[in-house]
Amino acid sequence: MRDWRKTSSVLDYEKLDPYPLTFKETLGESLSYRVEDKMRLSKDKGRLVVNKSLALAGIPGRALEYRLGNRSAVEWVIDQYQVHADARSGIVSDPNRGEDAGYIVRLVGQVVRVSLETVEVVAGCRGGIREFNPGSELPGLLGGCLRGRMSSGGRASTSSASFENASAQTCETD
Repeated sequence: MRDWRKTSSVLDYEKLDPYPLTFKETLGESLSYRVEDKMRLSKDKGRLVVNKSLALAGIPGRALEYRLGNRSAVEWVIDQYQVHADARSGIVSDPNRGEDAGYIVRLVGQVVRVSLETVEVVAGCRGGIREFNPGSELPGLLGGCLRGRMSSGGRASTSSASFENASAQTCETD
């Protein structure tokens, strides 16, 4: 039996210490943690350019395995946390927090940590998933997986799982 109480950190991601990414500063540029327009992943997806003065390196490939629909959680943050102006109104949407310049950089680290932990949880339950019925209620993390083995050979989608009460759940693994 594997104890899943440690996975409750997934539910309080903003209280987590960020994953230890390497901060790469650009020489000759004044260091800033603010997103200036849009963050960009490198081709190998191991490095995230935050702005012209800062890049975050050391993003584990495994962190990108946790998907929210058709993209990873890290890619979702990159898409959602960008500065842009509405063409019609001219209103600028700026996700940076004036009182906390490092918020988005810290958030990226926290999302990387949660992604890694979630991939580990799912991998631990992978053998227990046999069937997923989207119409059924899924109490706890991955529902039936944590209640025991599910019947007959079907497919499961982790993106549809309910994460309530995850801290009190256990899962059998082989």
